[in-house]
Amino acid sequence: MEHKYTMSMEQEEARRNHIYLLFGLSEAGSMKVALSRLGCRHLIRVLSFNETFSAGPLCKLHNDEGCHARWLWFQERFPDQGYHLNPQHKLEAMIQTLKEIPEDKKITIWCGDNSHDQTGLRFALSVLSERKQPIHVINLIEAYGELPGIAEQFSIGLSPQSLGQLPNEAVQTIIKNTENTQPLTSAQRKQYEREWQEISNTEDMLRVWSKGQLTNVPETSMTKTFYP
Repeated sequence: MEHKYTMSMEQEEARRNHIYLLFGLSEAGSMKVALSRLGCRHLIRVLSFNETFSAGPLCKLHNDEGCHARWLWFQERFPDQGYHLNPQHKLEAMIQTLKEIPEDKKITIWCGDNSHDQTGLRFALSVLSERKQPIHVINLIEAYGELPGIAEQFSIGLSPQSLGQLPNEAVQTIIKNTENTQPLTSAQRKQYEREWQEISNTEDMLRVWSKGQLTNVPETSMTKTFYP
């Protein structure tokens, strides 16, 4: 029985020819719900970081030294937050998972208009820098504002910044309307990688997203109302 179950899981994984990458467990859950309602959940593997990319050190995150330094930073400042209890979503595990994505799988990175997602996007593209397959990036918030009729149909009375602030029906509509989005060009990927190098090689521990730009700010800027 166990052997049959294992084979079934392997076959299920083989059917999934598309990888969706997001930057929060809640967002990943919403995406899975949207895919299930669209009837294509079985074809797509949803991966997610469980990080707070808008804060904390970013230097050398590709190796154990950088990951440990980041862990210590959060432990010292937020000891009660359990950073992070689920080993599957630890930074080191997610980096390895991304590196092991087969070359024949299509990759789509979903992000919003906030410093957390935008920093995570640049980090993910730096991890995937050696990959040959096309990589697509879809900003859900841009799509929500630009695709005809969506914002009017799903009016939510505020300016959303992340997937979690969108109705699931709107997410489904965006998925259907962005299926043919062009992948990043080589130049675009290199630009994102350069931007990652810039934001990660700084002593400032916070990041803000404003007018389409990521800016590093000192830790003294952190307040109880700080929002990425």
